[in-house]
Amino acid sequence: FPYCQEITEFDEIKDKIDHTNKAQRQEANKLINEIKIVDPAVGSGHFLVSALNELIAIKSDLQILSYANGDRVKGYTITLDNDELIIQNQETDKLFEYTLNQNNNIIPELQELQSCLFTEKQTIIENCLFGVDINPKSVMICQLRLWIELLKNAYYTKESDHKELHTLPNIDINIKTGNSLISKFAIKDNAFERITGFQKKLEEYKNWVHIYKNTNDKKAKAVLKDNVNRFKDEFKLADLRVTKLQNDLRKLNGTYYDKYQTYQVFASELTEKELKAKEKLEKEINDKQVEIQQLKDNPIYTNAFEWRFEFPEVLDDKGNFIGFDVVIGNPPYGVAMSISERNEAVI
Repeated sequence: FPYCQEITEFDEIKDKIDHTNKAQRQEANKLINEIKIVDPAVGSGHFLVSALNELIAIKSDLQILSYANGDRVKGYTITLDNDELIIQNQETDKLFEYTLNQNNNIIPELQELQSCLFTEKQTIIENCLFGVDINPKSVMICQLRLWIELLKNAYYTKESDHKELHTLPNIDINIKTGNSLISKFAIKDNAFERITGFQKKLEEYKNWVHIYKNTNDKKAKAVLKDNVNRFKDEFKLADLRVTKLQNDLRKLNGTYYDKYQTYQVFASELTEKELKAKEKLEKEINDKQVEIQQLKDNPIYTNAFEWRFEFPEVLDDKGNFIGFDVVIGNPPYGVAMSISERNEAVI
């Protein structure tokens, strides 16, 4: 944030952001909404839900939480209790509860705050929160948990004459199945550069993911998901190690052809030393072929998660891996840690 370059403590930020200035509030909100948080062993999603509510509480604490029209949310205190948002009216201390009046019409103040919280949660879930787990059922539970958290602030829409709740968005695509500890591609691999027309395909990939999050058409979702999967499959074929081995194999085959096939040299014409050299080269070629096939078929990569391109949100316009701002998770169970290591892990 332009006004906070030297700030190291959270409480100091409050004095640097002018919450009465709409432009500064919008700028601060934009930066927070660009924070990328990942849980690489997401499980049921508890940590992501905690992060979601923490970010909203932070916005409230900084007094930058705003309604759709940009006006600041006033008159309410938002805090956390056991990772749950506690929203209280500052005058009455009454807990916020979204209800309609006796005539089943909206109460404007409650409607505004409920829709604000819904929009904030949706924005953070779609833009900031990412998770991976090797267990498909855990992934489903995590997705469901985020949906439920969003559902808590679903509001009756004006389009339905305030009779129907706002349709829940597609928030499942940021939570994925895979072994987050294993991948074929290093995050600095230039995998995209080996694909013809990769720049255009990368733009399409990002666009497909964006559209997926904003459509409720089931057929369109299926097509978009298929496009995304085909894109990733194409890039998975561009394995650097396989490419290197294949180049080595081509060189060995070229050497073999030049020495033993160009002039139709028969075994009977070779000396014992030359025969041994030929057999050695044949063995190298065979070993290289086996190594390539093993790398392609290795079961250890069955559930490998390719951080290099699974989340286009952490790739720049050239396809470089930017990465995440925050990684959250439990320290390894059973590992002996010093006090300083434990404190660092807790931070």
